[in-house]
Amino acid sequence: MTHLETMLLGYLSRHCCGAARARKIWKISKDLTALGLKDATPRGIQDALASLRMQYRPVGTTSGSPPGAFLCEDTRDFRRAYRNLYGRLRSQARGCRRFHQCFTETMNGQRRLEFPEAVSAYDALREAPLLAGLEVKT
Repeated sequence: MTHLETMLLGYLSRHCCGAARARKIWKISKDLTALGLKDATPRGIQDALASLRMQYRPVGTTSGSPPGAFLCEDTRDFRRAYRNLYGRLRSQARGCRRFHQCFTETMNGQRRLEFPEAVSAYDALREAPLLAGLEVKT
C-alpha cells in the first residue's frame, strides 16, 4: 500500500464511514494536500481509491446524494457502491464498443479524419476569444 493509500484509508476511516458521510473527491484532495501530501490531487485520490478496491478494501464511491467517497459499513453501503461502479462499467463498455467501431470504419476508409466545422469554430475562437461565445442565429 502506498503512502497516499494509507493516508486516504485513514482519512475515510476518520471522516467518511458510511455512504451518508461520503465526501467529494476534491474536498478529500484539498484536506490531504493541506496536510502536506503533494500527490493527493483529485486524480491521485481516484487512482488510490481504485487501488484500495483492488486490495479488497471496502472503499466505495457514489455519484448520488451525497456524492463522493466513503468507507462501506453495511450491506446498503456496499450495494450503493457496487451500483455506482457497475453503472460506470456499462458506460465505459458502450464507449469502448463505439470507439472500436470508429477505429474499424476509419481503417476501412468508411470514415474520414477531417472536422472542418470544428476546425473553423476553433480558429474563430483563437481570432476573437471574447466574441466566439456569441453565436449569431439567422
